[in-house]
Amino acid sequence: MGCATSSPVGDTDVGGAPPANARAPGAARTQAAKPTAAKASGGGEGAAKAKAKAKPVYDTPSTASYSAKPGAGRNAYFALLARDEDAVAVNLDVHHESRSRVMPAVSPADDSCVVGRSGEAGGGGADVYASENGADDGGGKPSATARLLSLDGVAMTLRYVVLVGGATEADRPSVAALVNRVFERVNEKFNNWNKASEITRLCAAPANKSVELSEDLVDLFDLVDEVYELSDGRFDPTLAPVASVWRTYLAKHGRPPVAAEVSHLRFAVGWKEKLARTTKKGGKTDAAAAIPVAARRNGNTGVDLGGIAKGHAVDLLVAALTAAGWSDVYVDWGADIRAAGTHPSGRPWRTAVMGPPQLGRLFALWARDRLAEALTADDAAYLLDVAAPSAALSVGVGVRGVAVATSGDYAQIQKFGYHHVINREAMAPMKAAANSVGSVSIVATSCAIADGLATAAMTYPSAAAAAEWLDGLMARRPELVLGYAILPRGAEAPAATALFTPVSDDLAVAGRGVGGAPPAVASAELSPAVASALDAASDSASGGGADMAAIRSVTASPPRSLSVLILDDGTGGGRTAVLLDTLASAALEPIPMVSMLLPAGHGGYAWAKTAVNEEASVALLTAADADLATRTGAPGGLIDAADGGNARLWARLARLSTLRVTVVSATQLPPSGLSPPAAAVLLTATVDTVTPASMDAPLLLRVGPVLTSLAPAAARAAKAGGAGGAAAVAASSLSSTAATLRSVLRSATSAVTLVTTTAMGGEPHALTATSVRVPAGASSLVVFNVSRDSTFGAALGDAGSLVGVAPLRTRHAPLAATFAASAAVTPAAAAAHFVMPAEQLAAAGATAPAGDSVEAEVAKATLPPLLRDAASVVATVVVVMPAGDHVVVVAQAGRAVVPDGPPDREGHLVWLARQYQSVSVSLVE
Repeated sequence: MGCATSSPVGDTDVGGAPPANARAPGAARTQAAKPTAAKASGGGEGAAKAKAKAKPVYDTPSTASYSAKPGAGRNAYFALLARDEDAVAVNLDVHHESRSRVMPAVSPADDSCVVGRSGEAGGGGADVYASENGADDGGGKPSATARLLSLDGVAMTLRYVVLVGGATEADRPSVAALVNRVFERVNEKFNNWNKASEITRLCAAPANKSVELSEDLVDLFDLVDEVYELSDGRFDPTLAPVASVWRTYLAKHGRPPVAAEVSHLRFAVGWKEKLARTTKKGGKTDAAAAIPVAARRNGNTGVDLGGIAKGHAVDLLVAALTAAGWSDVYVDWGADIRAAGTHPSGRPWRTAVMGPPQLGRLFALWARDRLAEALTADDAAYLLDVAAPSAALSVGVGVRGVAVATSGDYAQIQKFGYHHVINREAMAPMKAAANSVGSVSIVATSCAIADGLATAAMTYPSAAAAAEWLDGLMARRPELVLGYAILPRGAEAPAATALFTPVSDDLAVAGRGVGGAPPAVASAELSPAVASALDAASDSASGGGADMAAIRSVTASPPRSLSVLILDDGTGGGRTAVLLDTLASAALEPIPMVSMLLPAGHGGYAWAKTAVNEEASVALLTAADADLATRTGAPGGLIDAADGGNARLWARLARLSTLRVTVVSATQLPPSGLSPPAAAVLLTATVDTVTPASMDAPLLLRVGPVLTSLAPAAARAAKAGGAGGAAAVAASSLSSTAATLRSVLRSATSAVTLVTTTAMGGEPHALTATSVRVPAGASSLVVFNVSRDSTFGAALGDAGSLVGVAPLRTRHAPLAATFAASAAVTPAAAAAHFVMPAEQLAAAGATAPAGDSVEAEVAKATLPPLLRDAASVVATVVVVMPAGDHVVVVAQAGRAVVPDGPPDREGHLVWLARQYQSVSVSLVE
């Protein structure tokens, strides 16, 4: 398949010496600078210089795998590999199709050969294509008679390219036949989608029934063993049923499965435990021969070899070609690549690692089933010579070739951003998000190993964590793992070893998220008017222009319960009591947990920063304890700091409902851009014991500056069908501690708030939340919790995404009930109750793009819907912290949106004893 162009390079010689920041294998890795935002209206002198720079040359790109789909009269596999004039007919009913052509190894004068385009130099007619050279590209002088045979086609829905140096048209039948035999062998043995394949038969056999294994499958299972060990179990083909359940629920039900719908599969997962491999005696020709067999230990266990079989097939193809006498070969199947020898021009075989597409564009294309357009030649991030580095020769890397495999979150994206890589601990797919790892490329001496390790690396939460693991592998197995490139999203810097040459000096990868702008959208993807309006409408990333008084008017007025945080000095001799806002969140399963947010200036802030493994108590104040809160002032003040304390104080606190907790994590929130900065520490803690109050009494409530209490309404009020949590938990399933905790928390009054967001696919969602907390002293910080398996939790983006937060009034009780039962904002609800993103953009000075444009979808997927008749804040998510059966979300408010007209005098809607009630606004007047 010839060469392709990519984005302009800087002063880097793409085929010669490595860049100045390169290193030898084993040395410290390099980190490229993050790109800066490029406005659509930009250009100028920098753009003119970029156009004048040379374009890099490579054979095929390395990306996450795309399946070939027929459509619109062409192969919609991938824009780089499927030009209209180079289309390959795809028949999914056959194993594969192929075609070939012979190309002279001579470059056109402008060195800008494009895949599939007929060359004008070197002669050759319709079947002769131009190839690139490397005359001054680090490879020596090309031969005028050197030939390059190219075969490409589709095997098992994946596009392949086979380049054979020195071959001629006369060799085409034999080379094609060899390729066909390898693919037929792979299809018969390893293809999970082939109902007659060996792996399918094994997975269909009854549990504990032994099935004989072929030598081919034994060899692949041995490779799986190796990758499983190298990855500490992160690569596990028995996660197949988990992936299947998630695909089904996302596609058919539009939501993730709840825990009960997937938890039983934990007993089916485990490569070493659930697939028993032994031998039996009794061969057809030798009764004493040991025959390898395997059996599934659980009826739900499945084995999906897709994460390694493709790389193994590439290894088999290269091995077959070299065994047939071809020393210079390059094989790309589904963007897994292995090469041996050199390009006929004398230069090394070369690939370009593509940067992951920007999320806004990716989801806009996903919504239109146009993922084939997600990448272009301008998305090239690194060039890689697919050849053994000289330093590796001393540790056993021979001339049999080097491989590179890439795993990414973009090729198999699903609803809400979930993709094909499964996190074993969470029993859930990983999610493409503003700060996730976008792609990982691994260079190894085995394409199968590279394939599996790239998948495993995608399960790490950050590029830094993945790089630390891969650095360890390179140190332990230098003969196997040669290098890597990790491209994260968001503000984290890419990490790459010296084998990878950046395409541009600052690695300005087209389409990647840009720090400081809403990560869901890159300004360069939008017209100048829309980009400017979006900046104005979502001005929360930096806090620029934020009106703290307006934010405080929205966040500080809803009612909140009060409690006391009791800290031990560690010696048993002294205690400190600090006034605290109500807990930020609470979870009942799998173990009781709570979280607390302590802002800078809080009496417990210094303790919180180093509180991991520390014990503390939380006592819920009642109406009879209003004097303690009055005496202390704002939450965060000390109630009693004297050693030994006040005996009467401790006796009073001992009569209250009290939680004894152990802190398990302390997360320092990044300082905000607001003035003053809203620094804070988020604590999560397990609940060890719960002691109910000695007598029932209404809990103390702060409404603005006023202290009051609210007893449960005598009459039955409208219920919220699950508000205050996700699905109701049956009492019989709870531990005694969790059941007591639930009983205690039901006596606390919680303000009812509507939280909104727009999923990356463009769908608006809303959540009735009784967990929203705004800590005193940090009115710009909003904390709430979301069930792990809720639809809203799936729709919510990671750090960097935007949410709308609106405290509800009494009139909103029916709306609260609606979004307690369902998170989807229907068109009717949107028209009646919400200011949608397009209207927000128009109010900010621009009309959102209309029609079926990608730009329109990108803009709409950035801003959250806002309630039309209630004050709201727009906030940027800064932390998403797992805590039991939910996640704690902390967001930084950047602007307030207050409807025109007189102040809202209607009472605040609250939730108490599983009822909606109202707290009169006159309390704070």
